[in-house]
Amino acid sequence: MPNERSSGHMTSPKQLLDDAKRVMLDGREPASRHDWQLIMNFVAGNITEGLETQVCGFFKMLYPECMLTKEECEEIGAFQAQAKKEHG
Repeated sequence: MPNERSSGHMTSPKQLLDDAKRVMLDGREPASRHDWQLIMNFVAGNITEGLETQVCGFFKMLYPECMLTKEECEEIGAFQAQAKKEHG
C-alpha cells in the first residue's frame, strides 16, 4: 500500500484512520486495546519518517475513544520509528 513516504502526498487523519481500519481490522471499528494497537502501528508505519511519536500522540488527542494512553500511543510511534531506521 502506498504511504506518504513513498507517494509524497498528504493524508488526513480521518483518511489514515479509515485506511487503518480497512487494512488492519477488515473495515470494522476498533473495539479493544489490541485493535487500537494495530491502528497505531499502522498509523506510525505510514507517516513521514521522524514524525511517528508526535503523530501517534496527536492521534490520541483527535480520537479520545482510543483505549490506549497518549504515552502508549507515543511508545508505539517510537517503536515504529526505530524499526524504520533498522530495516530501512
